[in-house]
Amino acid sequence: MNDSKPWLIPTSDLPLGISLQFDLFGADGQLLQRAGEVLDERFQRRLRDMGVESIRLCEAGESDSQKSDTILRTSFPQVTIQRLQSTIDNIRSSLSGLLKSLHEPNATHVENLRTSVGEFVSQAKKDTGASLAVVALNSKPVSRRLAEHLANHSANLSLLSVVMSVAQRDEPMKTQHIGMAALLHDSWLLNNPEWFESILDSRDEAARKRYRWHPIESSDLLNGLTGVPDAVLQMISEVHEQADGTGYPRAIPMDRVHPGSKILNLADAYLNLVNPIEGIGFVSADAIAYLCFHANKGKFCVDTVRLLTKCLSMYPVGTTVELDDQSKAVVTKGNTQAPLSPIVRLLHGDNDELDLRTSDRFIASPWLSAEEKSERLVKSRFLELLWRIDR
Repeated sequence: MNDSKPWLIPTSDLPLGISLQFDLFGADGQLLQRAGEVLDERFQRRLRDMGVESIRLCEAGESDSQKSDTILRTSFPQVTIQRLQSTIDNIRSSLSGLLKSLHEPNATHVENLRTSVGEFVSQAKKDTGASLAVVALNSKPVSRRLAEHLANHSANLSLLSVVMSVAQRDEPMKTQHIGMAALLHDSWLLNNPEWFESILDSRDEAARKRYRWHPIESSDLLNGLTGVPDAVLQMISEVHEQADGTGYPRAIPMDRVHPGSKILNLADAYLNLVNPIEGIGFVSADAIAYLCFHANKGKFCVDTVRLLTKCLSMYPVGTTVELDDQSKAVVTKGNTQAPLSPIVRLLHGDNDELDLRTSDRFIASPWLSAEEKSERLVKSRFLELLWRIDR
């Protein structure tokens, strides 16, 4: 059975008394019957009352998670998505090459990274939505190898930070520097993976203090390298400083750091929540709510959090959601004037697009498919500093 040869079952011929092994949806994406529920006469009558004369069953193709990614990719020009993904792939190899050649007088890899950031800036100005879609697609666990994970995180941090910088109309050079700092901020960690070789609960305070100094180590590692300006070195050393002065390594409050460090600090926290090096990530919408909560507690710059939600919306691009009629959809674009009402495309039927500002539908909650590798963030954990990995 496949999409070209469906099973068409008349409502009157439904095999009553059996338990469904899958959610059953109507052509408009509305949930008709949940997996595990029994097909009975009551359900049969409800279908007849709705005017449903037959049910079309097709062989399962893509999983809901895969379908969500496919819908997200096809919501934007494919040449743009491919170009951004190619840039991220180039960044991974350039970062590796840079770290291997730090003791050689060769700035080729730095120039490659500068070119990559320039591509990010260009695409962020042309198509913010596509840029955020690529961030979402690359924020799902792919490899647990430390070098690959850190390189992917750095590329995502660069692209997201560039989008935020462009959104607040920073000068091009400032945006370029922010993107470069994002790419290079974990250079020391890439050269010293032993921190992640120990079990989280076994780390003593001496090890934690050593780890908290890694932003300075990264900055010192790159100091004097052609193509890495002082502003970039400063932001690298300040990525983990918090607005209230409780960050590291120097516990500097936000009114004393480089303006770009505020963007890097928040974007890094968000990405660490949704795709951490250790453990399972949280649903992106929960991560946004959590960061808003801590901004009110003084941990993050409030204006920068507003900037992040303006770019991503409260349900970030790529989030799968359940609407009030129980249909499932994926967020494809944010609405800057209405963060709770993004643009979505349904996961079922013809994948219709809905602008929730003007639609009768609204988001009831984030939705996790059975194969999704994320978890909901419960309110009882909101007081924990979950974005930090120095624990």
